[in-house]
Amino acid sequence: MGFGLSIWSRTYPVAAHRPPTTPKIAMNCFHFPLAPMVRRMTALVGIATLALTPGCVIVSDSGHDVSGSFVSRSTLEQIEPGVTKGYVTTLLGDPTSQTPVDGLTEVWRWTSYESRNSSAKVFLLLSDTNRSQVARSTFVEFADGVVSKAWQD
Repeated sequence: MGFGLSIWSRTYPVAAHRPPTTPKIAMNCFHFPLAPMVRRMTALVGIATLALTPGCVIVSDSGHDVSGSFVSRSTLEQIEPGVTKGYVTTLLGDPTSQTPVDGLTEVWRWTSYESRNSSAKVFLLLSDTNRSQVARSTFVEFADGVVSKAWQD
């Protein structure tokens, strides 16, 4: 009976004059037959976790639009009591409406509309769209053809 020393899958005889009669002992620690299956399962679990994670925004969109006669606060501050209708028209443009209050008093109005649109879609969970529109008005009151006061709502 011969003795051999096995390193991984190759057997080396101890005595060169006798062939080894002991069975090969394979100790290949680098070969693990379940490794590809474990890698596949790990990848599938990772993909499933990402797909089912709430709050993962995939698509979002938003928009902002102003229409009508928008008057900023800084522009409104330039209109002081005593200025003429011509000055106001030059600064703000033509009003949306003109309302006589009595024979000597008149109120002009400029109206603008601000629209906001936003939407978001969450992967496999929900979809949401928000639309809002706000009307803003600027008023100028004239008494005897000159500004008596100006304000916004």
